[in-house]
Amino acid sequence: VSHPSQIVLPIPNWEPKEKPNEEREVGPLVQHIYELHNIGPSAISETHISVGWPSQSRDEFLLYIFHIQTEGPLKCQPKGAINTLQITPSEPEDTPELAAFLRNISVSHAVSRRDVAVAEALRHIPIPKKLLNCTNVKCLTISCKVGHLDGGQRAVLKIRSRLWAQTFLQRKNDYYSLIANVSFEVKKMPYSIQPAKLPSANIAVSYPLFLVSSVKLR
Repeated sequence: VSHPSQIVLPIPNWEPKEKPNEEREVGPLVQHIYELHNIGPSAISETHISVGWPSQSRDEFLLYIFHIQTEGPLKCQPKGAINTLQITPSEPEDTPELAAFLRNISVSHAVSRRDVAVAEALRHIPIPKKLLNCTNVKCLTISCKVGHLDGGQRAVLKIRSRLWAQTFLQRKNDYYSLIANVSFEVKKMPYSIQPAKLPSANIAVSYPLFLVSSVKLR
Protein backbone atom coordinates (compact mmCIF):
# COMPACT_ATOMS: atom_id res chain seq x y z
CA VAL A 1 0.00 0.00 0.00
CA SER A 2 1.17 3.54 -0.79
CA HIS A 3 0.02 6.57 1.16
CA PRO A 4 -1.05 9.08 0.10
CA SER A 5 -2.26 7.64 -3.20
CA GLN A 6 -1.08 10.75 -5.08
CA ILE A 7 0.42 14.20 -4.51
CA VAL A 8 -0.43 17.53 -6.11
CA LEU A 9 2.21 20.27 -6.15
CA PRO A 10 2.53 23.05 -5.17
CA ILE A 11 1.16 22.64 -1.64
CA PRO A 12 -0.85 25.67 -0.43
CA ASN A 13 0.92 27.86 2.16
CA TRP A 14 4.09 25.75 2.10
CA GLU A 15 7.44 25.99 0.36
CA PRO A 16 10.41 23.65 0.65
CA LYS A 17 13.78 24.88 1.85
CA GLU A 18 16.68 24.65 -0.56
CA LYS A 19 18.81 23.15 2.21
CA PRO A 20 16.37 21.52 4.65
CA ASN A 21 17.42 20.86 8.23
CA GLU A 22 14.25 19.08 9.36
CA GLU A 23 12.23 16.33 7.69
CA ARG A 24 9.08 18.43 7.23
CA GLU A 25 11.06 20.99 5.22
CA VAL A 26 11.83 18.41 2.50
CA GLY A 27 8.36 17.79 1.09
CA PRO A 28 5.20 15.69 1.45
CA LEU A 29 5.32 12.43 3.37
CA VAL A 30 5.30 9.26 1.24
CA GLN A 31 4.96 5.90 3.00
CA HIS A 32 4.92 2.40 1.54
CA ILE A 33 4.00 -0.83 3.30
CA TYR A 34 4.84 -4.21 1.80
CA GLU A 35 3.30 -7.27 3.42
CA LEU A 36 4.29 -10.89 2.79
CA HIS A 37 1.36 -12.99 4.01
CA ASN A 38 1.61 -16.77 4.06
CA ILE A 39 -2.00 -17.84 3.54
CA GLY A 40 -1.00 -21.45 4.21
CA PRO A 41 -1.57 -24.19 4.90
CA SER A 42 2.14 -25.01 4.42
CA ALA A 43 4.93 -23.21 6.27
CA ILE A 44 7.76 -21.28 4.61
CA SER A 45 11.25 -21.31 6.10
CA GLU A 46 13.08 -18.72 3.98
CA THR A 47 12.04 -15.97 1.56
CA HIS A 48 13.96 -13.14 -0.09
CA ILE A 49 12.41 -9.72 -0.81
CA SER A 50 13.97 -6.97 -2.91
CA VAL A 51 12.76 -3.37 -3.30
CA GLY A 52 14.07 -0.97 -5.94
CA TRP A 53 13.34 2.53 -4.60
CA PRO A 54 13.55 5.57 -6.97
CA SER A 55 15.91 7.77 -4.98
CA GLN A 56 17.80 10.07 -7.37
CA SER A 57 17.87 11.42 -10.90
CA ARG A 58 21.38 12.60 -11.68
CA ASP A 59 22.18 14.85 -8.69
CA GLU A 60 18.56 15.50 -7.70
CA PHE A 61 16.71 13.63 -4.99
CA LEU A 62 13.33 12.02 -5.74
CA LEU A 63 11.98 9.97 -2.80
CA TYR A 64 14.27 10.57 0.17
CA ILE A 65 14.12 7.74 2.73
CA PHE A 66 14.18 8.56 6.44
CA HIS A 67 13.18 5.31 8.09
CA ILE A 68 12.92 1.58 7.34
CA GLN A 69 10.90 -0.51 9.80
CA THR A 70 10.06 -4.21 9.88
CA GLU A 71 7.56 -6.41 11.69
CA GLY A 72 7.78 -10.17 12.04
CA PRO A 73 10.74 -12.45 11.18
CA LEU A 74 12.19 -9.99 8.67
CA LYS A 75 15.64 -8.40 8.40
CA CYS A 76 16.30 -5.72 5.78
CA GLN A 77 19.44 -3.92 4.67
CA PRO A 78 19.64 -1.04 2.16
CA LYS A 79 22.54 -1.30 -0.28
CA GLY A 80 23.60 2.25 0.44
CA ALA A 81 23.14 4.89 3.11
CA ILE A 82 19.81 6.58 3.85
CA ASN A 83 19.39 10.18 5.04
CA THR A 84 22.86 11.01 3.74
CA LEU A 85 22.34 14.73 4.45
CA GLN A 86 21.73 14.03 8.15
CA ILE A 87 18.38 15.84 8.14
CA THR A 88 16.65 15.69 11.53
CA PRO A 89 13.84 13.11 11.19
CA SER A 90 10.33 13.54 12.55
CA GLU A 91 8.82 11.12 15.03
CA PRO A 92 7.43 8.15 13.01
CA GLU A 93 3.65 8.08 13.06
CA ASP A 94 1.21 5.86 11.17
CA THR A 95 -1.61 7.60 9.33
CA PRO A 96 -5.15 6.25 9.97
CA GLU A 97 -5.08 4.55 6.55
CA LEU A 98 -1.81 2.75 7.25
CA ALA A 99 -2.86 1.78 10.77
CA ALA A 100 -6.11 0.39 9.39
CA PHE A 101 -4.22 -1.60 6.75
CA LEU A 102 -2.12 -3.25 9.44
CA ARG A 103 -5.32 -4.15 11.33
CA ASN A 104 -6.88 -5.51 8.12
CA ILE A 105 -9.77 -3.04 8.18
CA SER A 106 -10.73 -0.20 5.88
CA VAL A 107 -11.28 3.49 6.57
CA SER A 108 -12.64 6.20 4.34
CA HIS A 109 -9.99 8.36 2.69
CA ALA A 110 -10.65 12.09 2.79
CA VAL A 111 -10.06 13.94 -0.48
CA SER A 112 -9.64 17.70 -0.34
CA ARG A 113 -11.73 20.02 -2.53
CA ARG A 114 -8.50 21.30 -4.07
CA ASP A 115 -7.45 17.80 -5.18
CA VAL A 116 -10.87 17.22 -6.73
CA ALA A 117 -10.64 20.55 -8.56
CA VAL A 118 -7.14 19.76 -9.80
CA ALA A 119 -8.20 16.33 -11.05
CA GLU A 120 -11.15 17.89 -12.89
CA ALA A 121 -8.92 20.53 -14.48
CA LEU A 122 -6.37 17.95 -15.59
CA ARG A 123 -9.05 15.92 -17.37
CA HIS A 124 -9.20 18.61 -20.06
CA ILE A 125 -5.45 19.12 -20.47
CA PRO A 126 -3.30 16.62 -22.41
CA ILE A 127 -0.38 15.91 -20.08
CA PRO A 128 2.03 13.10 -20.99
CA LYS A 129 3.00 10.91 -18.07
CA LYS A 130 6.72 10.72 -17.30
CA LEU A 131 7.69 7.40 -15.76
CA LEU A 132 10.54 7.40 -13.25
CA ASN A 133 11.68 3.86 -12.45
CA CYS A 134 14.85 1.84 -12.03
CA THR A 135 15.50 1.83 -15.77
CA ASN A 136 16.00 5.61 -16.02
CA VAL A 137 16.77 6.88 -12.49
CA LYS A 138 19.02 5.74 -9.66
CA CYS A 139 17.30 3.28 -7.33
CA LEU A 140 18.28 2.32 -3.82
CA THR A 141 18.00 -1.45 -3.40
CA ILE A 142 16.61 -2.76 -0.12
CA SER A 143 17.29 -6.47 0.38
CA CYS A 144 15.32 -8.45 2.95
CA LYS A 145 15.45 -11.98 4.30
CA VAL A 146 12.30 -13.45 5.82
CA GLY A 147 12.56 -16.27 8.33
CA HIS A 148 10.04 -18.98 9.20
CA LEU A 149 6.39 -18.18 8.48
CA ASP A 150 3.64 -20.59 9.44
CA GLY A 151 0.33 -20.50 7.63
CA GLY A 152 -1.53 -17.30 8.53
CA GLN A 153 1.61 -15.43 9.60
CA ARG A 154 3.07 -12.40 7.86
CA ALA A 155 6.11 -10.15 7.63
CA VAL A 156 5.82 -6.40 7.03
CA LEU A 157 8.24 -3.83 5.62
CA LYS A 158 7.50 -0.11 6.10
CA ILE A 159 9.38 2.63 4.27
CA ARG A 160 8.92 6.26 5.34
CA SER A 161 10.20 8.85 2.90
CA ARG A 162 9.62 12.41 1.72
CA LEU A 163 9.10 13.58 -1.82
CA TRP A 164 11.98 15.98 -2.49
CA ALA A 165 9.67 18.80 -3.55
CA GLN A 166 12.41 21.16 -4.72
CA THR A 167 13.31 18.73 -7.52
CA PHE A 168 9.80 18.75 -8.99
CA LEU A 169 8.76 22.36 -8.38
CA GLN A 170 11.32 23.39 -11.00
CA ARG A 171 9.05 21.75 -13.59
CA LYS A 172 5.63 23.02 -14.63
CA ASN A 173 2.47 21.23 -15.71
CA ASP A 174 4.04 17.79 -15.71
CA TYR A 175 2.59 14.50 -14.59
CA TYR A 176 5.11 12.08 -13.13
CA SER A 177 4.73 8.52 -11.97
CA LEU A 178 7.41 7.32 -9.55
CA ILE A 179 7.62 3.54 -9.58
CA ALA A 180 9.08 1.23 -6.94
CA ASN A 181 9.85 -2.32 -8.05
CA VAL A 182 9.20 -5.09 -5.52
CA SER A 183 9.92 -8.80 -5.84
CA PHE A 184 9.82 -11.82 -3.57
CA GLU A 185 11.09 -15.36 -3.96
CA VAL A 186 10.48 -18.26 -1.61
CA LYS A 187 13.80 -20.06 -1.22
CA LYS A 188 13.00 -22.93 1.10
CA MET A 189 10.19 -24.80 2.83
CA PRO A 190 10.72 -26.84 6.03
CA TYR A 191 10.12 -30.22 4.40
CA SER A 192 12.44 -32.96 3.22
CA ILE A 193 10.75 -32.97 -0.19
CA GLN A 194 10.66 -29.51 -1.77
CA PRO A 195 8.02 -28.47 -4.34
CA ALA A 196 9.11 -28.51 -7.98
CA LYS A 197 8.45 -24.77 -8.13
CA LEU A 198 8.50 -22.31 -5.23
CA PRO A 199 6.35 -19.13 -5.23
CA SER A 200 7.79 -15.86 -6.57
CA ALA A 201 6.43 -12.61 -7.99
CA ASN A 202 7.36 -9.12 -9.18
CA ILE A 203 5.19 -6.03 -8.84
CA ALA A 204 5.52 -2.34 -9.69
CA VAL A 205 4.06 0.15 -7.21
CA SER A 206 3.20 3.39 -9.00
CA TYR A 207 3.00 6.75 -7.25
CA PRO A 208 1.35 9.61 -9.25
CA LEU A 209 2.58 13.19 -8.90
CA PHE A 210 0.86 16.21 -10.48
CA LEU A 211 2.54 19.58 -11.03
CA VAL A 212 -0.16 22.16 -11.70
CA SER A 213 1.46 25.53 -11.11
CA SER A 214 -0.05 26.94 -14.31
CA VAL A 215 -3.45 25.24 -14.21
CA LYS A 216 -6.32 27.63 -13.49
CA LEU A 217 -8.90 26.22 -11.11
CA ARG A 218 -12.45 27.51 -11.09
